[in-house]
Formats: sequence, structure tokens, C-alpha cells
Amino acid sequence: MIIENGTIQVQSTETGGGIDPTTGYPVTATSTWSNAIACQYRTNTFSYRGKTKPGEAFTIASYEILIEAAADFTPGRIRLLNDKGEELGEFTVIEHEQLNEVGILRILV
Repeated sequence: MIIENGTIQVQSTETGGGIDPTTGYPVTATSTWSNAIACQYRTNTFSYRGKTKPGEAFTIASYEILIEAAADFTPGRIRLLNDKGEELGEFTVIEHEQLNEVGILRILV
């Protein structure tokens, strides 16, 4: 059992992309997001102090996410939203682990 404080959406496979054989121009890739999956998330690291070489700032964030066990979960890219529906970001899944004893899937982004 998890205490829900947000949702995730899993990115479906992209369609399109590549080069149009008739025109030779690039074709824009499109992707869709799954339905919202209830989750409990916890911040591992969060900092506004990220800087690029030219001096532009960016946010560094890492989260641990728990969802009810899902046999069909495929790691890839996810979108994390808080309980107010505000987007916290889009992340690539670093690691996922099935916790069989409690029926929960642990995801690190």
C-alpha cells in the first residue's frame, strides 16, 4: 500500500520520425502519454545550482517513485506530476525494482 502524493505517466512508443522518402525532409516524431498512474514520490536530490559552461542555470532533480506492482511496466521515459497536477518534470528511468514482498514497484529517476 502506498500513500499517494502524485501521479506518473509513461511515454508510449514514438511514431513517425526519420526522413520522408518522397521529399527528403525530416518527419516530426510524435509520442503519447499513458493514463495517470497513482504514485508516491520522494525527492532524493533537488538543487537550483546546476550551471552549464556558458553560465546558464538549470535544476538538478532526482526522485524515488513507488507504484502498485504493474506487470506491464516498461521502463523508459516518465512524466511526474504532484497531487495538484503540476508537472515536476519528464525523466528517464534509471532503475526499477519489483518489491515482491509488498507488491510495489520502486522506480528511480
